[in-house]
Amino acid sequence: MASREAFFPGLATRLHMRQKIFTRWVVPRGVQKMRKRTWILGLGLILAIGVPSAWADSFTPTFTCTSCADTPASGDVSFPSPSILEMWDTSEANVNDFITLASGDNPGDKYTWSNSLTPDAQVGLGDYLLSITDVTTGDTETASSTVGVGDPLFTTSVVDSGTLTFALVKSSPAPEPSMIGLILAGIASLLVTRKRWLRAPNSRRAVLDCSSVL
Repeated sequence: MASREAFFPGLATRLHMRQKIFTRWVVPRGVQKMRKRTWILGLGLILAIGVPSAWADSFTPTFTCTSCADTPASGDVSFPSPSILEMWDTSEANVNDFITLASGDNPGDKYTWSNSLTPDAQVGLGDYLLSITDVTTGDTETASSTVGVGDPLFTTSVVDSGTLTFALVKSSPAPEPSMIGLILAGIASLLVTRKRWLRAPNSRRAVLDCSSVL
């Protein structure tokens, strides 16, 4: 009985080429993509689990008078580099301005403050200077400008000073996903990736290209 090679010349060679292409191109390429995606997902899980909780702390500034008649006030702030809206209401003018502390200043440092309001060359105006000093680090931040005064005959400077402290209002960790949830999400992503790889059009197209060899 005649062999298949007699009826189909070169059949064995073509079958060998088809198997070679499928083995060396289709499967390795798909596996390579899947391994790459697995590595990325694994890195994401490690970073998500290893990153510590971010803390959102609020502090209330408290101005205390050492030698003054009017004590400033301010709203809550957050470190680092808090912007303190200092509200200094004197008998001559209401002064409101921001002072931003240096990034290295901490809420537990020792602080002093000093404010002054002096007559301006123009009648009805006063020049103010607000300053906060971090005694621990030696940093001094200031804010200055001109403000209208109530008394057009304002001729006597106003100077107030004292200490500043920061009281913790609340300390709440930013929400983060649990470790079990992250692991389950990673497993689900791997399953979805594997399913997509098996259905990838490139793999189907490669099989069709291999069949054209016959």
